[in-house]
Amino acid sequence: MDGRDIDAVAERASESLRAEFAGAVLAVGRYSKSADQQARTVYTAAAFERSHGENTSGSVLEDALLETIDRGAYETSHDERLPATVRIYETLVDVVVPLADGKGVVVAVDRETDGEMTDVIETVRDTIE
Repeated sequence: MDGRDIDAVAERASESLRAEFAGAVLAVGRYSKSADQQARTVYTAAAFERSHGENTSGSVLEDALLETIDRGAYETSHDERLPATVRIYETLVDVVVPLADGKGVVVAVDRETDGEMTDVIETVRDTIE
């Protein structure tokens, strides 16, 4: 999966998530560990940007990129693949879905969403099949 592929996956995931979860999706981005393809936001809800600032989605992506460093250690210690991580904040939930080769998709959703986080994860994973 090269840089353009992860961009396409993130765009498709953004479209699918917004269709499935409507106004609950606050931001969608993608990350890559390669030096020239770090992180990029593909969608930010206008209200989210206004309330949290323009750099918020970029910060979430950078945090997600740092988090992937420990992924191998978690997988080794539990002897299982780690298909996603979920962090719950007071008003939002961010979901990091690693895909392949140090690349992945990050989604921020409103904490009050009606959907399950496993549905968010499956929607993202479905975009790569």
